[in-house]
Amino acid sequence: MNEKRRISLSYGLLCLGLGGLWLLDTMGHLPWQISDYVFSWRFLMVVIGLFIVIKNNRSVFGLLVLAAGLIFSATYFWELPEGWEDYLPPIALMVVGAILLLKPSGERKKFNTSDVNVLNRATIFGDFKHQVTSVLFKGGYLTAVFGSNLVDFTKAHLGADEVFIEITSVFGSNAIIVPDNWDVKLEITSILGSSDDKRIITEKVIEKEGTLVIKGTVLFGDFRVKD
Repeated sequence: MNEKRRISLSYGLLCLGLGGLWLLDTMGHLPWQISDYVFSWRFLMVVIGLFIVIKNNRSVFGLLVLAAGLIFSATYFWELPEGWEDYLPPIALMVVGAILLLKPSGERKKFNTSDVNVLNRATIFGDFKHQVTSVLFKGGYLTAVFGSNLVDFTKAHLGADEVFIEITSVFGSNAIIVPDNWDVKLEITSILGSSDDKRIITEKVIEKEGTLVIKGTVLFGDFRVKD
């Protein structure tokens, strides 16, 4: 079974299960304890974690969200020993370390290529890799919801002294690769997420072509600028 088919079947089974629980609750056949749990933030964390892990079973973020949802779910159904929450930070750190150690080095990513002057892309539960070769790039937007976008601008040129891109990451990841002669200005609001410029800073003097201004919002996701 190929990867896309596996993901499609997993999403389908998950949606069928959620729909079944909702139908049982609507018909009044779901015990109130279960109904109260299903329509709670604890169960929402479990569902979100499952969606992310199905998309990428080695996603550290997805596994942590799923684990947190299961732990908080346990507190709903059972009374845990006093002081149990003190064990969460070291266990979470150990889980992240184990996942990073076991994660294989992937193959070099392959990009589709186009010379579009405006790039507008919304990715939902998917993976988008693209290289822009436009000589007059004028901006656009990148949206990732439970998915990822990776755009390479190293062969592109700015069409103005200042070009704007709108970024939205909701439980997803956006990343761009830019040439050395582009200045980058981040104006991003991060809510339980991260936005970083990961490029290596050098002392080499380079004549700048212009500035790429990144605006937008990151919610439970991330945005990165890298080499």
